[in-house]
Amino acid sequence: RHVDLASVAGKPRSARQQCCAGLACRRCGENVTARRRRVPHGTARRAALGLSVAVVAGLPRTGDAALSISSGYETFLMQIRHRIVCSEDDVFDEASENAWAQPCDSMKDGPFCRGLPEIGDTVVRHRPFTLDSIVPQHLFGDPRATMELSSASLGKSAADVDNAANKQATAVLNQFLEEFYKPKQAVVRTVASDGQLDFSRLAMGGALGLPRSYSRGLPPGVLASWEGAWQVLPTAEPDDMVHGRRPVPRAVIRLNGAIGSIRFSRPVVVRSLVMRPPTHALVGQHWLWVRGRKAGSEMWRQDYRYDSAVGAQSPSRCVVGDLVLGRWEGNGRLYMGRILVPHERGATVMWLDNDPSHRLVPWAHLTRPGGKPCQDGPSTAGGSAASGTGRPGKASLWRDLARRTKAVDEISFLVGAGVEGWLIAELGIAAVKWRPEADAGDSDESVALPADSSSRVVQVLPGPHAKIEEVSHAAVFYHADDMLERGLRLNSWSAKLTDTPRLEGALREALLDAAGNELGVTKGDASSQLRLSSFRSVEGLKQLMRGLAVDAGRPSVRPLAHVSQKRVLADLDFFVNALNLANMPPDDQHKVVNRYGHFEVFFADLWDWRASIDSLQVLYERWRHDKALQQEAQDVFHEGQSWKGSYYCTQGRTKLSLDVTKRSVEEGQETVRADLTFTIESKTKTVTGRYEVQGRLEPIGRSLILEPVPDSWKERPQNFVMVGLQGVVSATDDGHEGQRVFAGTVPIFGCDSFEL
Repeated sequence: RHVDLASVAGKPRSARQQCCAGLACRRCGENVTARRRRVPHGTARRAALGLSVAVVAGLPRTGDAALSISSGYETFLMQIRHRIVCSEDDVFDEASENAWAQPCDSMKDGPFCRGLPEIGDTVVRHRPFTLDSIVPQHLFGDPRATMELSSASLGKSAADVDNAANKQATAVLNQFLEEFYKPKQAVVRTVASDGQLDFSRLAMGGALGLPRSYSRGLPPGVLASWEGAWQVLPTAEPDDMVHGRRPVPRAVIRLNGAIGSIRFSRPVVVRSLVMRPPTHALVGQHWLWVRGRKAGSEMWRQDYRYDSAVGAQSPSRCVVGDLVLGRWEGNGRLYMGRILVPHERGATVMWLDNDPSHRLVPWAHLTRPGGKPCQDGPSTAGGSAASGTGRPGKASLWRDLARRTKAVDEISFLVGAGVEGWLIAELGIAAVKWRPEADAGDSDESVALPADSSSRVVQVLPGPHAKIEEVSHAAVFYHADDMLERGLRLNSWSAKLTDTPRLEGALREALLDAAGNELGVTKGDASSQLRLSSFRSVEGLKQLMRGLAVDAGRPSVRPLAHVSQKRVLADLDFFVNALNLANMPPDDQHKVVNRYGHFEVFFADLWDWRASIDSLQVLYERWRHDKALQQEAQDVFHEGQSWKGSYYCTQGRTKLSLDVTKRSVEEGQETVRADLTFTIESKTKTVTGRYEVQGRLEPIGRSLILEPVPDSWKERPQNFVMVGLQGVVSATDDGHEGQRVFAGTVPIFGCDSFEL
């Protein structure tokens, strides 16, 4: 049907506005007609699955009116757009930072702000787009608009990246529609209730500890139980507290043990968790790991690394728990992951697609999704980018370690190194509002606590990059229309790196590659070589168990403060049983073998993320950094030595020897170079190969990683490749004083362990 807007020109202003808002016209009072596009009711949902940005690009760039849509299709669009969200930590207020953005106005730009801005002298409030349709172009860009801009100034790479981002968003959205979207499920705005623990009324100091159950200040229906050696203390350094926006607390909580936890009666979102190192942490390095779990599974992690010789520092660009783009060694492409453990030269990541291989990535191959590279390495101060900074011009030791997107029912604290005594000044949480009348059962005496409400959504990350995520209704997210109405923009390279064209171009290409991975490029043709970190290993765990023995004539591992031996043994028993494939059904055994391909990869995946073994991990870290135990690896290698032993691969047990040709020490770092020789004997023939390997001996953990020297074959049999060795140097317990063992893993698919 046709609607003549001139017929309403004489009506009151409110009537004209309503008409314009309904038809997405750009100017009221003009003689403009628009034909309503009717969408068949039965095919609307099926047609939506095929929507892409190609439909958008085909629409006219200029005109006096836009096509309107049916009410059913309009509802469908709103439901989808309300499931495309951005986290509060990933957006910024355009008006406050740029002093020119204004909230979107559907009276001028049409419903959902799908406006047709003028081309000319008129300055649009938002980036030009043709139609902000089912894929929000204020988040992912408009390919046609980008192409027009690129021809004038930005260059081809800018258009390519924006096209790739839009295609990646469309692919993720189509997957979401096919697998998770329920048309009859309405989007409900859940009311969240906030609360903050109040320690001020507790008895402070002395021998009195924190009550095992203390929940004052938390939202109704949320109870907190405390496990570990907790104590309430008066605030010792009020001038050093963070937050100009928050009052200085009267009391703080101190963790006197190596492990502690807070359990909640139902899932909550941690809004603030302000902590600092112990006041007596005056020498050495001190680490704290914080992990949020739900039903025993880890949801997020954070850490705080403090070096007393350096003092308070601002957090680095990439810290534990951050989302990053990393280069996967299997094919050289970029994929999304989260940092699990930072190292000196790289980081161990968890790929978002749960691929267990090649998780050790150099810092040079890691970048934030927003475009900032991780070249600076790990943070020595820890904390998130949103941490408090204290008084102007002075970094504060207090940092906010909260991760505000995932609901958890437990927060665990692990003191990985240094002294105990970490302090908590503030703990704020949010939970879905509890309504006892809605949760009451048939009995008047039973009132059930509500579970956390969560939904599957398409989360847009800086870059931009989209992924399907399950988010809590108690977390703060802005959907696509909120972003327009509030004038919010997504953090990205385009907003932060415009003054560095060369770096921006490289990051654009990197993001283009990353987006291409989501469009069907698989991780095939993976290299048979494995990238494994030496900070944890099967051999290291064996040596930890050896170090627990007391009265054995050698140094032993110091017990953890306020952690019972029973708990350590329980964690060890749980972990060993999880590693034992014999406990699994035959079908699951085959799945595990096919998925991991190497036992060390299976071990690392369980250790890093999947197994809750807090006491074992803390104890292992203490073993690695124990100075007395590190003496076993000092002055072990010398030129002319010959190490004899064997290794296991698909051909069975194979003879192995390592002949040291060079040893050097520079700035306290020991380097070893040797000839590696393997011999395979059979009834018909003997195969021998020999090449050079080289590596550094790390005192921490007594680890030695020997990598093959390129083009160093001295005897090369046909169809063989060079491979290195990763192991731990230890003393023997067979009565031969001074004898050492170098044992570990052969990091290649098809091989297993070695011992020399």
